[in-house]
Amino acid sequence: MSTKRQQRKLEKIIVMAQELLAALQNSASIKTHTPSLNGGRPPRTRRTAEQTRKMKADVLAALKAGKPATAIAKRYKVSTAYIYMLKSAA
Repeated sequence: MSTKRQQRKLEKIIVMAQELLAALQNSASIKTHTPSLNGGRPPRTRRTAEQTRKMKADVLAALKAGKPATAIAKRYKVSTAYIYMLKSAA
């Protein structure tokens, strides 16, 4: 077996790993915040049953008035899929 060749390959791997670690440490020091568990999305909010009923009624009224689902979703901090789910359930 060619031990010198294997040694050179291992040295290349070590150099690449050290460069990768240095780059990761460098980029970690640049970032001022750590990523959140939810992927950067706003935190979830819990609504009471009364708030939910009011929100559903407002969403349906806004959809009937012709407002875009994206604007409604942004207002209530929900996904557009949820808006369309409310529309189809009504």
